[in-house]
Amino acid sequence: MKNKIEEYFNGHYHKFYQRYLRDCKNIGGNEYIALCPFHDDKTPSFNFNSESGLYLCRGCGRKGNALHFYAKLNGFDTKRDFPKILQGIARDFGIDI
Repeated sequence: MKNKIEEYFNGHYHKFYQRYLRDCKNIGGNEYIALCPFHDDKTPSFNFNSESGLYLCRGCGRKGNALHFYAKLNGFDTKRDFPKILQGIARDFGIDI
């Protein structure tokens, strides 16, 4: 399941993050910036890399990969709720798992 999701976004994680973030903009190459959904962000401080899928918010310090992002956004625990995380992403993007 995880492999199918990773293959779907391979090198194109901007498709993933743009679904969940506001004011998402490319700032050059594979780097993007947006408003962080994890704190009251007035100036975009959430950075992510479209190639790797890794993110870092320079405002609140949160960081991780796309699966961690989805978990945090939806109140899931990455260990306990891992199947729910994969199922949610697959549902949101129409990925057949």
